[in-house]
Amino acid sequence: MNKTTIFRTDMILMTTFPLTIASGLAIHAAGHGCNPHSAKLWIGIHLLTSLLFLAFSAAHIKVHWSWYKGLIKGIGRRSRLTLWLSVAYLLTAITGITLMLLKGNSHHLGILHMLTGLLATCLGLWHIFSRIKVLIRMKK
Repeated sequence: MNKTTIFRTDMILMTTFPLTIASGLAIHAAGHGCNPHSAKLWIGIHLLTSLLFLAFSAAHIKVHWSWYKGLIKGIGRRSRLTLWLSVAYLLTAITGITLMLLKGNSHHLGILHMLTGLLATCLGLWHIFSRIKVLIRMKK
């Protein structure tokens, strides 16, 4: 991928990331007694933004695949933050896809998805803010 494509991919991730988080939190709020009809809307928005985020995350990971291949030799100087973010995101994606296949019919899996999603959110924000200077330089 060229730098323009990488930059655009990262910008799409930076757009879909907060939309995915906001819609996930809205689903959680709707589950606590708000309008149940709004829950269906938020689930649709969450599915759409999450699938977009998943697709562009795959492109992002492909660009940085050499970083993952280097883990075979050990973590060394590699970012532990990125490693933990990858694990949390993988768990969030797996639980989310499983919930989608089960049509949401698993309360415990839903809670696990929410918790791993919150962890991935915190680590993702840390990942973004620790690399914001690189993104700004890429824009120029």
